Amino acid sequence: MLAQSANTYNYHATIFFVCLFAVGPASVAYPLIVVEKLNGQVSNYGQMFSIQAIGAILGYALVSRYSVKLNIIQSTCLLQSMIAASLVCMSLFDEKSLILPFVAAIGFADACIRVLVITHIQSTADKNTLGVVISMVMLAVVGAIPISRAISAFVVKNNSVDVLLLFSGLLTFMTILLVYCINFYSKSSSNPNTKPRNANALENNAD
Repeated sequence: MLAQSANTYNYHATIFFVCLFAVGPASVAYPLIVVEKLNGQVSNYGQMFSIQAIGAILGYALVSRYSVKLNIIQSTCLLQSMIAASLVCMSLFDEKSLILPFVAAIGFADACIRVLVITHIQSTADKNTLGVVISMVMLAVVGAIPISRAISAFVVKNNSVDVLLLFSGLLTFMTILLVYCINFYSKSSSNPNTKPRNANALENNAD
């Protein structure tokens, strides 16, 4: 029970901070990328969202067809790492042909995360608490994005869109690593068969 509660808290925290560090900055950065890197053409702005939608459709199709062997934390951390890497790479390139594939990767990873999280909630949450858990997930998303956009606007005002993308990607990486380490530690602590090395040594000496 405690392990399940810890896992629920972990992916709620992961979703909140990734929305804070990745989703919000990306939504602020897209129009600025078009203005600063893609000559401000409306067609380029439309292409970015079209490419992201194609990536999302591919993600929905693949994740619904093939079973994922990793657990929810490993899966979301892996996909969110893809988002973080895409943000960092978008800060390094100015050519449309190099930027658009990373936009598609963000759409792909975001779609997979949505399906995996909702599926995990539906399969593990008690029927009496299903609505509460989904509400908490939606609160994590809806609550983080406005804060993230406000911070992103401040960063862009004083720096550039490349700085915003770079630091949002790095902060997302740090968040993913922290959550993964916490999850690993909580699993190790909750395993009754795991014994410290010193305890094993004392038992061997006693025998």
